[in-house]
Amino acid sequence: MYTFAPIPSWKELLCGLLAWIKKTELSASPWSHSEKHMVWLSNGTAIIDYIVTLQSEKIKNRQLVIWLPDYFCNNALQLVKKQDALIKFYPINSMFDPDWKACEEMVKAGCIPDVFILVHYFGRAANVSCAAEFCRKTQAFLLEDAAHVLSPHGEIGKYSNAIFYCPHKVLASPDGAILCSSTIALSPILKNLPFPKTWLFKKVLQRILPTFFLRCRNQNLPGFFTDGRSIEKTPETSVSSLGRCMISLTLSHLDIIGNARKQAATKWRDAFLPYNELCSAALSIEEEGPSPYRFVLRFKDAETAANVFTALRLDGIAVESWPDLPPDLHENLSTHRVAYELRRTLIFFPIFQALPSDLIRVVKLCMKNALGKDGPVH
Repeated sequence: MYTFAPIPSWKELLCGLLAWIKKTELSASPWSHSEKHMVWLSNGTAIIDYIVTLQSEKIKNRQLVIWLPDYFCNNALQLVKKQDALIKFYPINSMFDPDWKACEEMVKAGCIPDVFILVHYFGRAANVSCAAEFCRKTQAFLLEDAAHVLSPHGEIGKYSNAIFYCPHKVLASPDGAILCSSTIALSPILKNLPFPKTWLFKKVLQRILPTFFLRCRNQNLPGFFTDGRSIEKTPETSVSSLGRCMISLTLSHLDIIGNARKQAATKWRDAFLPYNELCSAALSIEEEGPSPYRFVLRFKDAETAANVFTALRLDGIAVESWPDLPPDLHENLSTHRVAYELRRTLIFFPIFQALPSDLIRVVKLCMKNALGKDGPVH
């Protein structure tokens, strides 16, 4: 629980390098339904940029209009913002679903989407059929963002024009995202990524360093209200050769990985149960799906969230705040109130590593340090 991404085992690193030497092929079967067209790219940012490029070619004499949820990572939009497209942000509700009433009002005001992006937050399956009906009425292209989803479940991938997954976000891989579609041909001209030696060096370092060093690093990272640094992305880049190999290694045991994540989320949930007057799980056990992306804890107010976040970080735990909201939202804070509230009251916990047996004691100590009290608030 002291790193922000999965660390491959020595065996996985060795097998990944051997597979890289052999040029192992990467299967798409875990993520495909009945889609005819599939392509691997480096990340979700490159995929959104590619879809916008494809759809822009169909629009004449005006800008493409793309709708995104307002609770969205601004860094992921860096490539799209360079295109001649009009980006509009629709509000979401506190359960991470589109505010359909607000969406209808946007349409009535004359803002019609050409591309509508629906996000499955933290592994939770959004209501795809409802989004598909909205897109049918507005004749919009429906793109599902399943970057937080390990593998499809529920309605995920069933009714949209296209969907993408980002295995590199949930598996120990430097990169790798897959775009699937049954309605459009996918034939991007992709540039090859260089061998990710920085990622490999970092993972080896994390594997050999004592936990003490990892915890010290976390203690000195920016605070709760500080957005993460922007990472520059390159358009139309393919998954790296090592990324292909690292993802391939996991395909036979995705269920095991999913079950381990679910169990870890349950342990965090149980550890915070005594503090339910201050915070609670943002998603129920059923809502978070079979393989959560993170355990999401919702606080009653921003001050308590920030204090608990600081206490957890000072203990070296790799908790996160998310995302860096688009600055465009400042123009209409009342419309995007929920997105801002979520940004200021949610904390995200790692669930891809084994958690300590004394997790309840660790949480109790952190909560005591954050609140200045010996026990739960009643």
